[in-house]
Amino acid sequence: MDATSAATLRKPARAQTTRRHELDWLRTAAVFGLIPFHTAVIFTTGAYDYVKNAQTSQVMDFLTTFITVWGIPLLFLVAGGSARYALAARGVGRYLNERVTRLLVPFIFGMLVIVPFQVYIGRLSSPTPAPPYLVFYGQFLWSLALIFTGVLPRGPDWIGHLWFIPPLMFFAVVSVPFAWALRTPRGKAAVSWLAGSLRGFAPLVLFGAPLALVNWMALEGVRYMATTDTAFASNAIGVTAFLFCFLYGYVLYLDERFLASVVRDTWLALALGAIAWLSLRYSIQPLGASFSNDWYGRVVLGFLRGYSTWWWVMGILGLALRYLRFTNGAERYLARAAYPVYIIHMPILSLVAFWVVRLDTNIAVKFLIIIVTAIAASLLVYETLINRVAPVRVLFGVDAGAPAKTPRGNGRKRRRSGRGSGSDRAVTQRGGRVTGR
Repeated sequence: MDATSAATLRKPARAQTTRRHELDWLRTAAVFGLIPFHTAVIFTTGAYDYVKNAQTSQVMDFLTTFITVWGIPLLFLVAGGSARYALAARGVGRYLNERVTRLLVPFIFGMLVIVPFQVYIGRLSSPTPAPPYLVFYGQFLWSLALIFTGVLPRGPDWIGHLWFIPPLMFFAVVSVPFAWALRTPRGKAAVSWLAGSLRGFAPLVLFGAPLALVNWMALEGVRYMATTDTAFASNAIGVTAFLFCFLYGYVLYLDERFLASVVRDTWLALALGAIAWLSLRYSIQPLGASFSNDWYGRVVLGFLRGYSTWWWVMGILGLALRYLRFTNGAERYLARAAYPVYIIHMPILSLVAFWVVRLDTNIAVKFLIIIVTAIAASLLVYETLINRVAPVRVLFGVDAGAPAKTPRGNGRKRRRSGRGSGSDRAVTQRGGRVTGR
């Protein structure tokens, strides 16, 4: 690493801080989309959740398995793209400090306050009688304290939906030396060469290969660690796949030629993603163990899973680049609310579902009631208890400055993303589309 690249990272670079509104839209949509996703899990046949409905639905199975393919990988890719601009705007010191205040602080608060409540709702839903909340809370804190002795809790009861935050914090730290390497003259030359060399279908094939390889390794790890710890094998390699998505997001936003290729191949990526996922679900998975017992079967499974994820993520990013490069009052408000809503939505949803699943009505009605009520309640809690109270905003990773203004008007006035400088001009807006020059 040379002194020039280190100095570039330490100092904010105004020319590299263009606001990418498609990233804000994607992050917001993904977070708020967790509410219908977690609601659907309540009605699935096998997946764990804090509350389960007595009747299940194959439609909900279809919905959850489909979203699982691309949902979390897309969030990590968006986080990587955002990290590229955050590092350029703030420098390493401010960037890492911001990661602590916006990720670590809310995580600790959530682990002590948010997760215990949603886990307790799950205990109330189980046939086994639950202890009083204070007794349960003491037991929960003790299980957390045991982590410092090397005893890790098992299952989702100790971390819940906040599992996303620790790897994101780790990836943020990893991105610093990665960014340093790409800011060296050799790094810049490599990015420029790669952006200029990848033509045709190359990005869809080349960038998907590591994800396919990681998914195959996960299958092999589960097979050969069956007598020890299969969960560790699958989860550890799964986090590696998320790391690739994070770093891909960073790299794609370093050169607009990458994004131009994503836009160009949007529909192809979506078509390939649909073919791969449908093949996986309706042709390969029904074969079960008879297929995965052979090494070539595991290779096929791994590559279908990896490429299905990559193609769907690229297709959705392409749609965002085509149609979501603008901002308005609603986008700015919801983008600010997204992270607090992510933290609080699960206990609110679980509490609502605890009562709704007892209603004598069909699954579709219950599904809609839970979604609408959970979204409305989450936004109400955000607006009244988080957005308007500065100390509470800090606990939820939001800037302690002035509260966000509630969007007004009909939202027709829109401001498109600035083009910035340099290679950002490679992507232009024309009639709602983005085209590469």
